[in-house]
Amino acid sequence: MSKQITIGIDISRGNTTTRTGVEEYVFQIVASINNKQLTINSTPKFILYTREPLIEELANNLPDNVCVKVLTWPPKRFWTQVRLRQS
Repeated sequence: MSKQITIGIDISRGNTTTRTGVEEYVFQIVASINNKQLTINSTPKFILYTREPLIEELANNLPDNVCVKVLTWPPKRFWTQVRLRQS
């Protein structure tokens, strides 16, 4: 009996149209998931955590095994330390 793997990714940094460094890396991970280029032996469930709704480039063609959770947090700071941790 195999269990389904769940992978959670904070994509808040890559959920933008102007990207550098880490932002581009996160964007490319999600793009690989969308294009089914990410090879894993089983079919994991992906949970993508973000502060705002996905930009169009990322929202298009999400596979069925991907769930997006928009975690609103009014303050500009401590989203990762407080709001993301509450999920």
